[in-house]
Amino acid sequence: MSRIDLSHISLNYNLDGHAVPVLHELDLSIESGEMVAILGPSGSGKSTLLYILGCLLKPSAGSYRLGGSEILGLSEIELAELRNRHFGFVFQQFHLLPRANLVQNLLLGTRYNRWDQRSKAEFTERALSLLKQVGMETHLRHRPHQLSGGQQQRVAIARALINDPALILADEPTGNLDSKSAKQVLDLLRSINENNGKTVIIITHDQEVARRCDRVISVLDGKIVGGKTMVGAPLAKAPRLEPPRSVFRPRLEEDCKTAWQNILRNKSRSFLTMLGVIIGVAAVLSTITLGTFTREKILETYESLGVNRLVIRAYPRWNLSATEATGAKFEGVDEVHDVGPLRRLFSEILLISPVVNDWVRSVAFAGRKVDSPRVVGVNSEYFAITNRHVILGRPFSSFHIKNRSSVCLLGFDIAKKLFGQRSPLDQLVAIESNNEARYSCRVLGVLESQKSNSEWNDPNKQLLVPESFLLVMGDHWNAKPYELNIKMQPGTSIENLSEKIKQFFHIKYGRSAQVSVDSDEVLVAQMRRFLSLFTVMLTGVALISLAVGGIGIANMMLVSVAERFKEIGLRKALGARDDEIRNQFLIEAMILCGLAGMIGIVTGICGYHLVLFFASKLFPQVKFELVFNLSAILLAFLCIVAVGLLSGLIPALRAQKLQVVEALRSE
Repeated sequence: MSRIDLSHISLNYNLDGHAVPVLHELDLSIESGEMVAILGPSGSGKSTLLYILGCLLKPSAGSYRLGGSEILGLSEIELAELRNRHFGFVFQQFHLLPRANLVQNLLLGTRYNRWDQRSKAEFTERALSLLKQVGMETHLRHRPHQLSGGQQQRVAIARALINDPALILADEPTGNLDSKSAKQVLDLLRSINENNGKTVIIITHDQEVARRCDRVISVLDGKIVGGKTMVGAPLAKAPRLEPPRSVFRPRLEEDCKTAWQNILRNKSRSFLTMLGVIIGVAAVLSTITLGTFTREKILETYESLGVNRLVIRAYPRWNLSATEATGAKFEGVDEVHDVGPLRRLFSEILLISPVVNDWVRSVAFAGRKVDSPRVVGVNSEYFAITNRHVILGRPFSSFHIKNRSSVCLLGFDIAKKLFGQRSPLDQLVAIESNNEARYSCRVLGVLESQKSNSEWNDPNKQLLVPESFLLVMGDHWNAKPYELNIKMQPGTSIENLSEKIKQFFHIKYGRSAQVSVDSDEVLVAQMRRFLSLFTVMLTGVALISLAVGGIGIANMMLVSVAERFKEIGLRKALGARDDEIRNQFLIEAMILCGLAGMIGIVTGICGYHLVLFFASKLFPQVKFELVFNLSAILLAFLCIVAVGLLSGLIPALRAQKLQVVEALRSE
């Protein structure tokens, strides 16, 4: 059976929608172990025929049987594996990797070898042996540009033999060589044919080269026009094609090394490309971290001003009909039945104080008086809830609350008007209520002045007393416990807690209690939404800069693909599958983006800490602290992965779709 059998092979190129015939109904058989020359002038179709023989091109029609098996129905992956196992290619332009030494060039073909059980060390030994066989053992660490044309071609022949293929396909192997080097290359190919039993097919337009072969097949205008067997040419016995056995070879380490070498190939271009990603990642991380930090600090500032204070007002529903009355009747907030259960039920409550309001006629001392002050009954937690501070004396304690002590704290304006420069501490002030009842209290202290826009509820014209005392001594009709002041645990949702407390009163008192929430929850919610929106907007701007950096990497990778067309074609000719080419460029983009991203994360962390440091120096109220936002770091990391994949995908797909012949012929 013929080793190679072509039947009715035709090939048409598509040019502007029109089929241009290149090969016409070719029939050709080549026996195992032959050394065959395919002879013809330029443009005759002989190189195209070689590409079909080497499974680099698929014909438009016909049959191609190799070792008795039809191969035209094979997939691209199967054809790549077939090329790697059974074909060795020798190109006119040599196609040696310029930045790899001779040993590395030889080992390129083994990288895609999935059938040989030999290790990398064993393949390296074989590469050294082959270089010695072709007379290049003294140039192992040389690079291609340091060799003559004849030397490069001998290296290319050694590379073709590295996987021990059955067929050697040489495209004009002497076309770029002087006569002496051409003779050496032909002698080497003849030796490989006679001593190793390889089938050698040489494409040439040189009659002298053709005479060195066993048989000459003449091609003209895409047709075989003749052939003859040369006198005295022996027919070598060639090995049979064996079905391959797949061997798993991990390639991630080699892919990473190749990617790193390609990045280092153009250090300046790589760094400038990475700079966009570095800035983008640093901007994303800094924006989110500083935005979150600033939002928390602003909200903490509002909380310190009492913004996280809830004021619950509960009044009896006076117009409630008898048929609507359900459950307990509400007459006011009770310390035992309401305040105590609220503390136990809701862990969000940090502090709670009933508030009893009583507007009186006057408060007087030694002939001086203040008209229409407001007497407010509270407990000892009220001061921490409202952030009201005593600038002179001391606040009352739980002891005073429990014992209904007749003590008080004077608002700043009341103390100033009643006492002037005198100390009011331990003095008794007289209070006249609206029902003409009179009582007195001992001054424990003076409250700090507070700014207020309210005329009727000016905190500087208040007199604070224990709520238990006011419930006994105050106006029976006005001094009622209808209000609760609550301070929440940090991070508590004001909206949620408000609804829970309303539900508590509704379940307990039904419709007999009218409950409303008077707090700064709207302000806090709006502030939180605004700050969150502001952070999102800044993050969006940062993500745009990151996207620009990703586009820069994609552009660089596209340029890299264009610069490496021949390398991609060579890798495919040596057996690289489409997915391996794609993965190579994806890994390169991921390494480039990953390195830039890590630098960006470090830059971002250092950058926003530098901002915080200078802010602490310029603004005393800002304290420098170490801030690490894990969610921001995680988002930055995910952005790195996403940008790496997206920026490398288009170049990788372009490299994957390149046709072998198109890539090898590119300039």
